[in-house]
Amino acid sequence: MERTFVPCPHCNTLNDARIWSAKKGTVFKNWFGLYCPECGGIIPCHRNLTSLLIILFTFPIWFIKTWERKWLDNQPARYKGIQLDGLKFKDIHWIHLGVGWGVFMFVLMVIIYPLLMGKTISLLNIAIGILIWSLGGLAFGYTLKKWMGRRSKSATMPG
Repeated sequence: MERTFVPCPHCNTLNDARIWSAKKGTVFKNWFGLYCPECGGIIPCHRNLTSLLIILFTFPIWFIKTWERKWLDNQPARYKGIQLDGLKFKDIHWIHLGVGWGVFMFVLMVIIYPLLMGKTISLLNIAIGILIWSLGGLAFGYTLKKWMGRRSKSATMPG
């Protein structure tokens, strides 16, 4: 998360994604989009099926522009003096991540999938599944650690 940036289409600023965090109190109340603290513009967000359903059922209130204007007037106070120094997201050790993924995949592929397909679960399948998903989970966690820990030589940080 510390390496994620959200571009503003109005001022072309790359905003650090940590601006919109629960610790800073800015993760919620972004009803009309993300607020750009640099130019005061609204960064449009992608929509998914859930948000489209909510918009569909609440569409009459979206035509009331005074609510959007009032929201936009209140945003500068929420973002005033926001400091990102020391704001780190919880670091999860790669072994815990891998074991969690391995357990999830074991339950899904060795227990749930055969039950849904009407197949029986044997002790041999469980033993093989434990071996495969333990190794697979550890490999996944280690690969993710190496991949997320490297920096691109061509990427530049905004500054």
